[in-house]
Amino acid sequence: MLTLLTGNPEKYAPLAGLLAGLGIRVEAPAFKWQELQHTDFLAVLEHKARAAAEAFGGPCLVDDSGLLLEAYPGFPGPMTRDVCRLLGAAGLARLLAGTSARGRMVCHLGCMIDGKLWHWQGESVGKLDLGRPASGGPGPLTQWFVPDEPDPAGVFAQRRRALEALGLDMPKVRQALSGCPAEEACGQGRGHPECVFCAELDGSPTSVFRDAVGHEVPSRIVHRTEHFAVFPPLGEFVEGGLLLVTREHLFSMADLPAPYYDELEGLMAETADLLEERYGCRPVFFEHAPVAPGEKGTCCVDHAHLNVFPVGVNVHEHLREFPHASIGRMAELAALKDGRQGYLFLQGNDGRRFAYQAGIVPSQYVRRIITAQLGMPERWHWREYLGIDELKRTIRTLAGWRRRNAQAG
Repeated sequence: MLTLLTGNPEKYAPLAGLLAGLGIRVEAPAFKWQELQHTDFLAVLEHKARAAAEAFGGPCLVDDSGLLLEAYPGFPGPMTRDVCRLLGAAGLARLLAGTSARGRMVCHLGCMIDGKLWHWQGESVGKLDLGRPASGGPGPLTQWFVPDEPDPAGVFAQRRRALEALGLDMPKVRQALSGCPAEEACGQGRGHPECVFCAELDGSPTSVFRDAVGHEVPSRIVHRTEHFAVFPPLGEFVEGGLLLVTREHLFSMADLPAPYYDELEGLMAETADLLEERYGCRPVFFEHAPVAPGEKGTCCVDHAHLNVFPVGVNVHEHLREFPHASIGRMAELAALKDGRQGYLFLQGNDGRRFAYQAGIVPSQYVRRIITAQLGMPERWHWREYLGIDELKRTIRTLAGWRRRNAQAG
């Protein structure tokens, strides 16, 4: 059983059933640790997880939560409690005067395993209502934050979603804690039994795709090369969208072995030419790369993949406020492999490429940007809009590519 150490175990009481199913017990620490004062959630989480493991005598879970205001990106973040105590409702009202009161509550769970931080997160989008009466204590967690979608169980959705993200990785966590080699526990081999993409690429009769589509479509893979595969995604918000994935289980395109990058460049060019020919638009490519297992949450897959959509949207205009750099060859992403945070990669319609130090951004962030610009914001979440009809049309439209590939193989 894995132990979650937190200063307020009662906040997890509504999630007792989920915790029991995951094999997690919640305890207050029998020691005091000095929390790191930092604006970076991951820095705070790693410091706390490392200190807790040393005092506890082995790996254990820790948590950290906070508010991220839309009007002040990244603020107050890990310092939410201190900022709310210092400013109070009146001070926050002055701070937000004339700006947006919207924001996100985020919850982070972390555990140090073999000297590396494993990290999971959940979030809830909403707004501050500073006039709400107190209900259990001051601050946005219990009083001021009003989520857009209240959790039906009456708990704070960001905490539940962080636990659900951890749950997806629990088999890998148990492997790592039992002494498996780090590369095996983290899924860095040819395939990984817990990965939905690996299951599909290996021809498993059970997969997320098969559950959604049934047996009407034997396979959605439209193209393969030696080290990559291409297929339309679930959540196909427009016809022609594709995923370009590694056939090996790697976390991101920054993790590719050096010889793979030339093959990737050729496949991206071929894919762009084909989509422009069929759909009249040079596609955008993007990647939200995690820094650790589960970091992207329950909505995404920790298996290296580029999203490809033939849509005319200037995504860079919506990302340029993040620290970023222009890149030339895809091989330049390898320099980001050992970064503290994940990254966003974008290749726009004009072929320009950027890597952004985006830190922690909302789930499926670029999909949100694109669908909003296309006037279909309700389609951003792949679970809410599977796009099965668009997926089938994409497969039919690209059938010639598929046949050529089959004949060549």
